Amino acid sequence: MALRPTIFIGIGTTGLEMLRAFRRFVYETYEIPQLPIFKQLVIETREGIIDTDSWFPVLHPSERIEIVPAVIRNLNAVRDRIDRQHQNYDQALADWLPEDLLNIQGNQFVNGASNIRAAGRLCLWMNWREIDQAIESALNTVIAKDNRDATVDLLLKFYEQHNMAPPYPLVDDRPMVYLVGSLCGGTCSGMAVDIANNLRAVQRVPSIYGIFSTVDAQTAIGMNPDNARQTNERANHVANTWAALTELDFVLNSQTKDVPGARVSPVGEIGIDDAPFDYVQLVSPSASGTIRFVDGTGYVDLDQLNNMVALSLFMEAIGEVHDGKEAIRTDYRQIARFNQNNERGHVQQLSSFGLAAVLYPRTRIAAAAACLQTAKLCERWIGDAARANRNAISAYAEEDWNANIARIEGKLIVDSHRGRSIRDEIRNAIQDQRNQLLALPFAELWSAMQTFPTISRPLVRRLELNGEYSTVIANNLATPFTADLMEVFLGELAGTILGAVDQRLTNGDLTSVTDAQIYIEQLKNHIRGRIAACPVDPPPVNIQLLRSIQNLGGDSNVWAAVIGLKDRATEQKKAAAIARFECYLLDRLESLKLFYMRGPLKELIQALDRRKRELDEVLKVVQEVRNDALELADELRTVPNWMNVGFVFRTGSIDKDIAAAENMVTGRMPEVMARIVPSNIGLLRFLRDDSSAVFAGMKSAFQALILNELRTDDATKLTVDLGNEALGSLFSRAVPYEDLDLRRIQEVRGTRMVEMTIGGGNEALLERLVRRMSELRLIRGDARVVHSPLADHLVVVYREQGALAIDDLAMANKAAAILASRPGQFGHATHRKEDFYDVERGMAEKERQHDRVRRIDCLSEWLLAAEVLCPEIFMLTGDRRNPRRVIVIKGKGGIDRSYPVDQPADRAEIVNEDSDSKVIDRIVGTLFGIRENADRAQPEPLQAIANAEINRRRNKGENVAALEKILEKKLQILDAMFDAPGDANETAPS
Repeated sequence: MALRPTIFIGIGTTGLEMLRAFRRFVYETYEIPQLPIFKQLVIETREGIIDTDSWFPVLHPSERIEIVPAVIRNLNAVRDRIDRQHQNYDQALADWLPEDLLNIQGNQFVNGASNIRAAGRLCLWMNWREIDQAIESALNTVIAKDNRDATVDLLLKFYEQHNMAPPYPLVDDRPMVYLVGSLCGGTCSGMAVDIANNLRAVQRVPSIYGIFSTVDAQTAIGMNPDNARQTNERANHVANTWAALTELDFVLNSQTKDVPGARVSPVGEIGIDDAPFDYVQLVSPSASGTIRFVDGTGYVDLDQLNNMVALSLFMEAIGEVHDGKEAIRTDYRQIARFNQNNERGHVQQLSSFGLAAVLYPRTRIAAAAACLQTAKLCERWIGDAARANRNAISAYAEEDWNANIARIEGKLIVDSHRGRSIRDEIRNAIQDQRNQLLALPFAELWSAMQTFPTISRPLVRRLELNGEYSTVIANNLATPFTADLMEVFLGELAGTILGAVDQRLTNGDLTSVTDAQIYIEQLKNHIRGRIAACPVDPPPVNIQLLRSIQNLGGDSNVWAAVIGLKDRATEQKKAAAIARFECYLLDRLESLKLFYMRGPLKELIQALDRRKRELDEVLKVVQEVRNDALELADELRTVPNWMNVGFVFRTGSIDKDIAAAENMVTGRMPEVMARIVPSNIGLLRFLRDDSSAVFAGMKSAFQALILNELRTDDATKLTVDLGNEALGSLFSRAVPYEDLDLRRIQEVRGTRMVEMTIGGGNEALLERLVRRMSELRLIRGDARVVHSPLADHLVVVYREQGALAIDDLAMANKAAAILASRPGQFGHATHRKEDFYDVERGMAEKERQHDRVRRIDCLSEWLLAAEVLCPEIFMLTGDRRNPRRVIVIKGKGGIDRSYPVDQPADRAEIVNEDSDSKVIDRIVGTLFGIRENADRAQPEPLQAIANAEINRRRNKGENVAALEKILEKKLQILDAMFDAPGDANETAPS
């Protein structure tokens, strides 16, 4: 069976919690939080609500629940819209909005709807454009071909992993929408009907379902008289629930759909014949008054209730179960008078459900094991300085330094001049003019060297402190570096060092970030030794110093050889002198470079200090990941105490299953590391990310491997081994979780609950389990069995009671009494009149409204006839740009009253004032030339006047075919109005 594109709309905070629980069930099945054809929205009247869930350290934007704020920061804009004189006047809003609502303290709604249904509805209306756009965008998302194709790919992979043949088609193209929330407060109970109406009429969604939680009889009856505040709050919840149910009852009733105002929405009156919901399910903390979702203190456990709704929602969202539940509804639609009114006029279209499930929490187990493995890997990465192998780390640092500094120094051509090195320039200059130097007498050689080369600035001058070469080197290595050199030196050297750290961490030479910090310290020691070899003062480059050492003689002193032995100079001696001169220059060049290198090397130490501080930050990230992993592991190891969900394990306990799951990745660390660290980045770069992203990456890597191993088990296999007592205790709770008056239901309709069992995995085992439950009378023999491979981690017994009317609820009488006891409390109604949505009174309201519509139509027909028969009755008022037609009627005391008649709103206002008979009286009087004796007006003269007017126009050559048709219709109406003689006031519609 195909999955359908689905929008899940949570209304209010309870709706958000239901969808969060639903997302976890999706994750348990598909190992991703969201299917591409699913979209979750929450309309929230509390400001600042965001989607967070500790199960998912990082959620992709497409996986998040979209929070659509519906707040009102200033009610003054609302006041404008209900002010008849204001240009923003909104008649539809003014018709239902209780004006007392605008006196709320703070003049705003930003912290919820304050348990006021009208406030919830108002927040919807005032934010409708943004809400409607979000819904339309969600609808376009779930039906988009790309998302349908992506879902098909995901499902094919799912079936392949389970070694099962996929059914076709896998994805349908018909969208459906679920609305979920609580009717107890103001937000959901005030918004649900309008949202559904617009989905049906405007978005044309074919399938719309509502699942709403309510109060139960015990809540309605058990209010504490000693606690006024609690009593007041509970009374509000009860009254809100009952008011919302009466409104639902009203709009689901086909006999009330034409009542003006019943189907009004932010976009106007809804003109549809279909009910806004295909069906509405109600759930409450009680199941037939016996089993209650309560916590240890006796208060309602909303998490349990929300979780049950989420599980039912999940089962409906997957194809096989949705169709199975639809088959259930087919049953009770046939058995009961579904969608018909009971003896009190309430429509029988509501339903309630209950379920109990066995769950093999494979994702919880895998996630907990993954968290523990993540924490252990983090502990390894954190390391211990006291246990570090410093000798080995020092050796790694020296090896990497020697390998990298030589390579990088080669690129560090700090003596680059005019695109080549100064060293080469010196050598080339001497080589180029070597013959000229050798040709000089020895006595002139010293002088020539001071000015060498003669064609440009001498080399010895260029190497002086402020010389050309010195300036080049200083510019290249001075602090701060130029951008290019900084990139070459600090960037490449430090980057290479960190790359070495990364590589050694990855291959295991360095086992922790602490080792990396020690490694950095050892590198710094090598650099400090390098700095010690650099001269503190700039090296002198002064050829005059040669005179002071010329008498030293010996080959050890080139200048003594050059100057003191002039008389014995030969070509060989001159060549040696030139060579030593070259060495002297190059030596001074190196000394000059080392002098200027002191600053960069110190900066390199500072750069490594910065890298060490980065490692400190990495260490913090790793520690945060470790702490988060252990915290989540503790949460996951604590199995929820869900009343209607039992957990089963392979080894008998979740702790043992988690330990076994941890062992599944033992010895697979290279595979895990390949999953954790993407190939295009290193470990340190990965660890420098946000801790939540690091946690997500590590957890998902471990979890994916573990889940792949856990697929061999399914819930059905494990459930078969449960004892009869355990089965009985669990599945006996699968009764409709709405407090129902079962005696009334049985006596009035003789219906019974219908049920189904859902399971995955081994189909034969499921059939065997169903037979066993039937023998234990946990389910009936005719219960449906649905085998769903998409739910192989679940076995569910589901029961549904359909064709309910609101007076079938056990809390009906008490809730109605509480609502009636607080008349005028605007927290209950979404309409000015408290009883507007009362079905019994709704029939009378319908007749009254229909009569009003008839009167307006009749008045309009008279006015149309008057346009043809006596146009002189109309007068024009206003200016040339905005003329208005009015009919003037003389009132008591001779005072004239003008009635505008052009606009539909004008004619409606005349009827509202009961002045339509006066206007018709005026038309009739004009037609017959009478003012006071309108009782003589009869239809025959009207026909004669009409015929005369038609003949007159025909004689003038006018085309009167259309006029004849119009007058025939109008005069038929006039005939009906004057069936019997009498006063004009009596003949006019009343």
